[in-house]
Amino acid sequence: MNNWNYADAVQQKGYIGHLSLVRELYLQSVDGTAILQNRPVDAVQSLFGASIFGKQQIVSDGHDYAWPNGAAQACCWIDLTMAPVSGSWPEAISLSVRAGGGYSTQLGFMPGSGKAFLDRERCGPIPKEGDAWKARRSVQCDFTKSVLLSVFLDAGSIEVFLNNGQSTMSALLTAPLDATALKLAATGGQVSISQVRIKQIATHQTA
Repeated sequence: MNNWNYADAVQQKGYIGHLSLVRELYLQSVDGTAILQNRPVDAVQSLFGASIFGKQQIVSDGHDYAWPNGAAQACCWIDLTMAPVSGSWPEAISLSVRAGGGYSTQLGFMPGSGKAFLDRERCGPIPKEGDAWKARRSVQCDFTKSVLLSVFLDAGSIEVFLNNGQSTMSALLTAPLDATALKLAATGGQVSISQVRIKQIATHQTA
């Protein structure tokens, strides 16, 4: 996970970026069309221990999602499902992660255009000025049905998987470890948030 436009700027004591989660690539038939998907290998689940579960809620203008206690963590796996209310999606849905101290990383969902994006312009101290770091990443997202969202947050990265790997986004982050706040909001309508699960990093002990 790196970019030649700023690879030199993120180097610290021999550290030059890092690998993403190990994934498998496969062709999946979706509505009669073969789509190349990717998702973490099953062994990745051994990284996680206890889970925190959130309640189903309707999120709308001025009524953000109320996260369960303990959900805000620097390193974790977040699963949730987004669904339209009465057949209609809001104009936009935003998920802010690793926020605090004026920093945040934004995931945005635009049902009208069938797009999702990742914006890390304010994710933390910018290692090198330029469009390469600040550029907004966007992918296709199918809003004809519920959207399954999985987000892996690590100390220095974010990896996003939509609808079991139909679309993915990955990026390095520079947020400080105490920036852990979460915010899930909607504008211009309502969205149902359900099946919320936050998997905590397991503490492995050896004899």
